[in-house]
Amino acid sequence: MLLLLMIVAALSHMTEAAVTSKQHNITACPITVYGIQHTTVYVSEYNGFLYFCFDGFKASAPGDCLRTESSGVGAVSLSLSDQVESNFSSQLDGNSTCSVQFNIEDESNGTKLYLEISPETSAVDSIQLSLGVGEMLLSGCRNQGVVLRRNSKACLSNGSVGICSESSVFSSEPCSTCHKGECLLEPWCSVTGFSISDITGVLTSIPDRCGYSLLSRDGLRLGAVFRDRRRTDVSLLDHISLTVGATHLYMGPGGYKLNGSAVNVSTLQMVEGLSVSRTSSEMSLTYSQEFDLHFNGHSALIYFRGLDVSAATGLCIDASMELNSAKLSELSQDGCDTAHTDVEDPTIDCATATEHCNLLNGSVFAPCHAHVDPDPFISSCTQTLCSYPSEDGLQCSFHHTYQALCSRANVTLSDWETQSHCTDAHGLCQGTYCSEHEFCGIHLNKEMCFCRAVFAQKYRSNKMFGEPTECRDNSATLYLAKCLLNEKGIKEQDLLLNDANDPQCRGIMQPETHMIKFSFDSVHPCGTKFTSENDMVIMSNTIQLMNQTGMVTRHDQFTLDFSCFYSQPKIRTVALRIRDSSVVQQLVSGSWSYNLTMKSFLDSAHTRPVLPQTDLGLDQTVWVQLSAAGLNPSLVSIVVDSCWATSHPQSNSTPKYDLVQQGCPNTKDPTVRVVGNGRGTSSVFFFNMFQFKGSSDIFLHCKVMLCTHKSATCAPTCGSRRRRSIRDDPNPGLITLSWST
Repeated sequence: MLLLLMIVAALSHMTEAAVTSKQHNITACPITVYGIQHTTVYVSEYNGFLYFCFDGFKASAPGDCLRTESSGVGAVSLSLSDQVESNFSSQLDGNSTCSVQFNIEDESNGTKLYLEISPETSAVDSIQLSLGVGEMLLSGCRNQGVVLRRNSKACLSNGSVGICSESSVFSSEPCSTCHKGECLLEPWCSVTGFSISDITGVLTSIPDRCGYSLLSRDGLRLGAVFRDRRRTDVSLLDHISLTVGATHLYMGPGGYKLNGSAVNVSTLQMVEGLSVSRTSSEMSLTYSQEFDLHFNGHSALIYFRGLDVSAATGLCIDASMELNSAKLSELSQDGCDTAHTDVEDPTIDCATATEHCNLLNGSVFAPCHAHVDPDPFISSCTQTLCSYPSEDGLQCSFHHTYQALCSRANVTLSDWETQSHCTDAHGLCQGTYCSEHEFCGIHLNKEMCFCRAVFAQKYRSNKMFGEPTECRDNSATLYLAKCLLNEKGIKEQDLLLNDANDPQCRGIMQPETHMIKFSFDSVHPCGTKFTSENDMVIMSNTIQLMNQTGMVTRHDQFTLDFSCFYSQPKIRTVALRIRDSSVVQQLVSGSWSYNLTMKSFLDSAHTRPVLPQTDLGLDQTVWVQLSAAGLNPSLVSIVVDSCWATSHPQSNSTPKYDLVQQGCPNTKDPTVRVVGNGRGTSSVFFFNMFQFKGSSDIFLHCKVMLCTHKSATCAPTCGSRRRRSIRDDPNPGLITLSWST
């Protein structure tokens, strides 16, 4: 090992003059520079600089030289010493037996430059230059343009590993894969939980629910997507994505998908360069001669065989790279990097988890330690299990991955499952499909889909099992999340509406979303109940568990009421001369809406509407029709409770003349008749035109109510007997039509 020490008192002024190189014999104290021994030093001045070169001097390419500014060299003297003058640097200590010393005198002002070169046996790993005094480490090796420090390695252009020994002796070793100076006989990368260990064992942790590049090169991209499971603040490996050109392959819970569609193994065999297989414990993929990938639901293990890692990027190649640079937008959902906090989980025991993870450093795994370093697995295991519950087999996924690497290295670990308290490896949810907002977990030794924590957060905080009721088209629909029911141990097939005899009154699971749909309408009322409250007509039903058989049950009783309602008409006054023959009022209740219309006609068949230009005479018969569009006639009817006329727009103004009272004609006016009242969603009454004395305006007001078909008929009984009191609507609305005569 050689150290070149340069101690320079800077020469002032520069000159463009050049002198012929002078050779100085240092055979008595040869100097080795980057592994090459030199017995001659060439001292040359060129273009304002003084050069000390070991392999000759050429102006176009000076070579291995030291250089300092010069304003003209006078005398140059050389001396060889059997001691090293180390007074110039306290960093230099060693057992060199000689040194080469140059004394150069500036011909213009007598300034001197002193240079000492010595074969030094201790390393100085830094270069310090200050006030013209400096030292430079030149010991080491050089090959194929690569400079190596002593006791270091580097990858050479031919793929081999260059080695520079402690004594600066260069050698090389053949290598199939060289990375950062290390020969990787079969480089591998593992992804377990939220940890990625790259091909050199460097570990990184994924902090969010996004997709990241494991390996990228021209035309190929291998990515890993991380998602939340039982906690909002911890994400775990969810699935693997491989894109080659325009072909996209998904490997994850539920199996394989090719370009977004589920496929079987035989279909994938037709993709060029791709070979896949599937067992009960894992899914496997081989791409060309570049890499093998194995995924078991918790972990992905990738072996790089013929891949040129020097031409690739990604977290499997360099886990220390910036995560933002490795993030893949095409695999990341909006908001995937939003941070969440979660409550403390009392089931997480970090001390027990650490002890379990440290089993990898114990005797049962010791035969493999020389082949696979257990430290990255212990670190990732501890980080994961100290922040996430030991469920769904996650606690043993690190041990399974380590054992798989040992097996690849032909190392057999005896009885490791028993010693590490891990069951036989199994592929988590290889045949269980879960929707986008679900993950596959284990409950009572059975695989099932659970809600992802972020998805379930809004429902759990409001003690809900699904979305709010949808009310539209005379139907009510409610969607429950199957995964929320699973948490309570409730099976969707055990839930039904009030009418247990109608098969349409059970929940229907949506295959893509796993949401359970319950609904009722006029065709399948499913035991819907009708009630009135304030200004609403409410139609409600109940989702409940069917009668349980057996002596005992381990589930709470489950009932969930949901309803839709019609709101009653609100008062509305429209001022018009009989020029407008109808008034339309739109009523909205939640997602249910209907229109209440009031029209006038000149005939009983309602074919001749009263138009703006129509002239009405006193005592002329006018038919008035009130109808509701958007109501379900099998569930509800409208009842004209009362109609009256005023000379002013206000419905409570005076004078007031009654036409319809309590759903029946005013007995004091023989011209009034009521037709079809309470028998459907329309009703008609007619009367002969009149006017108030002293006023040319007539405002006709009608109080309309909704009546549900829950018991007796909604039609009023007129005549000598009192009609049934319509109490379904304690707050009916008003609609007004006006004439000007």
